[in-house]
Amino acid sequence: MKAKQWLLGLMMITLIFSLSVLDVRWVTNQADGSADRIYAADRGMFPDAPAGAPPANKEDASMTRFASFGGPDANQDRVSEMPKNRQIPPAPNGKPPDAPRYITAWQKDVPIYDDRKPESHAVVGYLRKGQSLPFVKEYGENWYQIKFGNGFGYISKSDVQLAANIKLGNENRTNLKNSNTVVITQKRLDVYDNSSGKLVSFGVIEANRRYPIISRDKKWCKIDFGGRIGYIHHSAVKMDKGIPVLMYHHILKDKENKKFKHSSTTISDVAFATQMAYLHANGYEAITLADLEKYLKRSVNLPGKVVVLTFDDGLKSIYLYAYPVLKKYGLHASEFMITNRIPDQPVPFSPDTLQTIARIEMEEMKPVFEFHSHTHGLHSLDAKGKSAVLTSARATVKADIRKSQEMLNGTRYFAYPFGQYSQETIQILRELGFQMAFTTKPGRVNLGDPLLELKRLNVGPDVTYPRFIQMVSN
Repeated sequence: MKAKQWLLGLMMITLIFSLSVLDVRWVTNQADGSADRIYAADRGMFPDAPAGAPPANKEDASMTRFASFGGPDANQDRVSEMPKNRQIPPAPNGKPPDAPRYITAWQKDVPIYDDRKPESHAVVGYLRKGQSLPFVKEYGENWYQIKFGNGFGYISKSDVQLAANIKLGNENRTNLKNSNTVVITQKRLDVYDNSSGKLVSFGVIEANRRYPIISRDKKWCKIDFGGRIGYIHHSAVKMDKGIPVLMYHHILKDKENKKFKHSSTTISDVAFATQMAYLHANGYEAITLADLEKYLKRSVNLPGKVVVLTFDDGLKSIYLYAYPVLKKYGLHASEFMITNRIPDQPVPFSPDTLQTIARIEMEEMKPVFEFHSHTHGLHSLDAKGKSAVLTSARATVKADIRKSQEMLNGTRYFAYPFGQYSQETIQILRELGFQMAFTTKPGRVNLGDPLLELKRLNVGPDVTYPRFIQMVSN
C-alpha cells in the first residue's frame, strides 16, 4: 500500500514540474518570439519569408537576432557580402534593410577618374579622407559611378567602403540643377560643405577642368559635387567664355600663293604650323565632334584647354599641309566634304586651282581626320550670292544632303555652305538625323546654344600669332 502511495506521489510531482516548464516557455515566447522565429528560420519555416525563398542558415539567424537587439549596422554590413542567390533577411520591423548607396573614403583622399577617353583615365578630382558620397551605380566589377559636373566620375571599389544609412547635411536631395554657366578651374581647388555653418573641405577638383555651377554670388560658386552641394571660391576659377571651334579652308606656301593671296580663307603653311605648335606646347586637346556633342548634351565633362579644328570643302592643300602637322602633334580634326567633288584617284597638285582630296587620301588621313557633310552638289552661289541650299526645292535639298550623308557613313554633323541656311534647312537636317550643324557666325560654343546653329571662329590670313592665342585662350 505504501509503495503504491509513493509511486502515485512521484507521478504527481513529475506532472506538476512538466506543466511549470511549459508555462515558462509560453510566457517567454509571448514576451519575445525572436528565438523561436530564429530557429524556425533555421528549419526553413520563417513565417515572413517570401514563397520560394531559400532557407536561412544559422549565420543568418544570429545576424537577425543581433539586429533585433539594436546591433550597429548588423544587416548593412552583410549586404555587400551576400551571395546573389540568397534572400536578404527582413529587418525586425518587417521592412528590408536599406541597400548601401553611399561610399566613404576611410584611409586616404580617393581619386576620381574621368572615363571620356578609353585609352587614358584622367584624375579629375578627389573625395577627401573620411568623407562620403552617394553613388549612382556600380560600374563593372571594380568601379562606383558618381555624379561629377554634367557627367560622371568613377571611384575604385578598392579605395572606399560601402555604407547605407549616412546622413549628409549637404546632400542634393532636392535635385538642384546645373545652370548653363561653366567655370574653368585655374588650380587644384577645394570643394567646401557649409551645411554646419563651418567650411569643411569634402572634395577636390583638379586644375584645368570645366565645371558647371548652380549659382554664384560675389565670392562663391555653388556646385553639385558627387551629389552633394559644395562651394568653390571665385579666386580659383575663371568664367568659361565657351569652346573655340576654329574654321579653316585653304593652306598654301607663300611662294605658290598667287591666285588666293587676298582670300579671307587662305593662310600660309608656316602660320598654320605655328598655330598648331602653340596648341601642342600649351597642353590643348583638339576634341572630336562627338566629344563636343556629348558635352553640349550634358553627358560628359571637358578640360579647360580644348579646341575644335574644322576644315571646309575638303581641299587637297589640307592633305599636303595640315594633315602632316596635325599628325605630328597628335591633334584631331574634322573635314566637311562636298561629296560630288571627291575624285576616285589623286590628281597632281596645282596651287592655282581648288582641288578636292581623293578617296585614297581620305583613307590615309583617317587616323587624324573624320569626314562630315558640306552637301553633295549644292555648294554654289547664284548671281545674287545666294546659296543653292536656299534656292533649290525642298525635296532637292533633302535628297542632296541625304546622298552626302550616305557617302560619309551616315555622318550626323553638317556645315552650311557659305554659312547660309533657313529654318527649313534646319528642319531638313533634323529629319535626316543630324545632331550638330555649324555656321560661319563668329563666336564660341556654350552650353544652351542651338545645336544646329553653332558658331565658329574663322582663322584667316589676318589672324596674327597673338590674335590666335587670344582666340583659343579663355
